[in-house]
Amino acid sequence: MNSTKRQQGFTLIEVVIAISIFAMLGFGCYKVVHGLSLAKDSITKNSEELRQFARAMNIVNLDFTQLTPRKILDDSGKDVPAFNTHGDYSIEFTRVGVPNPLMVKRAKVARVAYRFTEQLDGDEIKQIENNKSLVRAIGDGKQGYLLRYVWPVLDRGNSEKPAMQIILIGVKSIELVYLDDQAKWHDEWPPSGGEANSFVTELPFAIKFKITTNKYGLLERFFQVRVLPPPH
Repeated sequence: MNSTKRQQGFTLIEVVIAISIFAMLGFGCYKVVHGLSLAKDSITKNSEELRQFARAMNIVNLDFTQLTPRKILDDSGKDVPAFNTHGDYSIEFTRVGVPNPLMVKRAKVARVAYRFTEQLDGDEIKQIENNKSLVRAIGDGKQGYLLRYVWPVLDRGNSEKPAMQIILIGVKSIELVYLDDQAKWHDEWPPSGGEANSFVTELPFAIKFKITTNKYGLLERFFQVRVLPPPH
C-alpha cells in the first residue's frame, strides 16, 4: 500500500502571518525604546534646569547673606549708598567673602548688582556668544533673564565696566522689598523721604526676595541682614 509523503515547508499564508507578527513585535520594541529615549532626554533636561535654578538661588543666597555697609564712589566722585536700588540696576550693593581660590592680590569685598530684563541687548548677547548652552536656550525662545554684575574695583571710574553673568533664564518677574528699623517694608532703598546722607552706609534689616519663573512659578526667600532694635 502506497502512502503519500507529507509536503515539507510553510504555506504562503503561514509565512505572511509570521512576517506580520515579527513586524508588530519590531514596531512595539521600537516604540518602547523610542519612548525610553524621550523620557531620558526629558529627565536630563529637567535635571539640568533644576540644577541651574538651584545654582542661581545659591548665588543670590551667598550675596544677600554677606552684605557689608561699605559705600562707593561713582565715576564723578559722588557717594553711592552701600545698598542702592535707585541706579541703573534693580539692586546694587557691596559684599564680603569674595572667593579667591588662586590667591590673587585683590580686594576682599566686591560691588555686585542684579538686573531683570525681558530681552538682552546687543552688548549682552556678545558677552555670552561663546557659551553654547546659553545661546541655545536663548534660541529656544526662553525670555526673561536675571543678570548679575560684578565690578573689578569698588570706587570706579569711567573705564571700569562690570562683568555680566546670566544666572537664570525663563524669569517672569522679580520683586524685592526691604525692612527698615521701624519694621516697615519699602520697595526701594534708601527709602524715599529719608535723608540721603543717613543711608549712605545703612543696610536694610531684612530683604524679601520674590522670583517668578516659567518653570517653577513663585519662589519667596527671606534674608535677615541685621537684628532689629528692641521696641521702645
